[in-house]
Amino acid sequence: MILCSCSSFDIYNDAINKTVEIRCENEGLTSSATGTLISLNGLILTNKHVVNDFTENSSIKVSFINEEVYNAEIISISKMYDLCLLKIDKQTDCFSKLSEEFTIGKEVYTLGNPKGYGLALSKGIISSDYKNVIYKEESIFSIPTNIEIYDGSSGGPLYSTRGELLGIMTFRIRDNGTYISGMSFVIPTKIIKEFIGIYNGIIVVRMHRLFLL
Repeated sequence: MILCSCSSFDIYNDAINKTVEIRCENEGLTSSATGTLISLNGLILTNKHVVNDFTENSSIKVSFINEEVYNAEIISISKMYDLCLLKIDKQTDCFSKLSEEFTIGKEVYTLGNPKGYGLALSKGIISSDYKNVIYKEESIFSIPTNIEIYDGSSGGPLYSTRGELLGIMTFRIRDNGTYISGMSFVIPTKIIKEFIGIYNGIIVVRMHRLFLL
């Protein structure tokens, strides 16, 4: 099947139903972030740093564009990468399909939840091929993009013009304490697949739980 390129409007309409706002709360500490559905039964992919400061007693809530709100539980946290899987009690036929194919200079889109003000669409390009970027003294395998990301947009999906998930927005770097404009980095689907484990169309997570993709 050949997939045609989509307009910004098409990307937004498709992505908005499978992108969620995430809100974590515990003892006065609050954090906002973004996530994307990646399975039929409520698996949500986001960044590990979104939940790092929260304990098992924390409240993690996921909100959809139609204002449905669900409690989420942490299913799996990566030891190697800034990745986390959440689970909500929801069945859906709308989820992000992963792809490793991208072209340098090609337009890409992301939905984020900047400062917790709700989902917003941004457009940019892939700036270069895969890079190992030093961030907080760690080497992170990532895709560079010129899309600006802000607090609350961590975990936002990065889509191709065909509406395929290329990765999730994760971090930006600083120079002398100031964020560098036009330099944001994405954890690619190549790493995401390694984290969640995809075998013959089945997502496999710890404790031998299986979730059909």
